[in-house]
Amino acid sequence: MKLLSIYKTKVIEVIDGDTFRGEVDLGFDVRITRHFRVFGIDTPEIFKPKTDSERVRGVLAKDRACELLLDKEVEVKLHGTEKYGRSLVEVILPDNRDYTKLMIQEGFSKTQTAVVV
Repeated sequence: MKLLSIYKTKVIEVIDGDTFRGEVDLGFDVRITRHFRVFGIDTPEIFKPKTDSERVRGVLAKDRACELLLDKEVEVKLHGTEKYGRSLVEVILPDNRDYTKLMIQEGFSKTQTAVVV
């Protein structure tokens, strides 16, 4: 998959462990707000879980995502758009750790192959 662009983004809302909303700095004092889907991971569902256990794991993943992302400026590496119109991105944390790898290592997520449209 071809890497398209890299942007500084302030995370303003965490939806769940693999989805967030951020304010993107396009340069020249131009900022836009976008919904993002994290490339390469799938966290348990919160809103339509198949089981109570999945909901609990989803809330734990969201809580960890909030600790790592909320109100922080991260770097997003854009890979395109996924089927629901969200920007599909890799996320580099302020301390240069890879968010995807961290969430998998800590057991909050599994690896997923995303489809770019």
